[in-house]
Amino acid sequence: MREQDTVRAREEGNDSLCVLCFDYEKILIAPRGFTSAFYYKTKLAINNFTVADAGRNQGTRYVYDETTAKKGGNEVASLLLHYVSKKEENPNLQGIHSYSDNCPGQNKNKHFGSYLNYVATKCEIKIIHRYLEKGHTYNAADQFHSLIERRSKNQTLYTPNDWYNLMRKASRVKSKPLIVIKSLKI
Repeated sequence: MREQDTVRAREEGNDSLCVLCFDYEKILIAPRGFTSAFYYKTKLAINNFTVADAGRNQGTRYVYDETTAKKGGNEVASLLLHYVSKKEENPNLQGIHSYSDNCPGQNKNKHFGSYLNYVATKCEIKIIHRYLEKGHTYNAADQFHSLIERRSKNQTLYTPNDWYNLMRKASRVKSKPLIVIKSLKI
């Protein structure tokens, strides 16, 4: 179903459908290095929430550290609301089809359900959300995560800014550059 939606969204001139895949990347840490001295340093957790517009082959990353927010349902709903509010500027948008994993703390809770209801009512659009089958949750957002994994391999990163700069530079040849939104107030 996701592939069919993506093909429909990629059709020439079809800006009425938005196909979103979203997920958190594993926790990134700073400082990160490969000598024993880094083992004893206090680590700062950096969260990366990626929203991939599969129809447009565009990725948006919301990157923040553990002092700003956690990785729960409220954060997922807030970040998606910020993302969709930018899409709402498209007068032809009639529907959003979104896909996510089955994480109950992030995607299967009252915050996420309230977000879906609010956006559908406010924007007067049809929203269909589907949960990927367990064990088959690799989606377009994960493709953007693998770019970061490959780019950061064997690199020493001292601060969150090092991670932000690395993310801005990571892109695929066929995709547009990744949008990195740093430390949004959640």
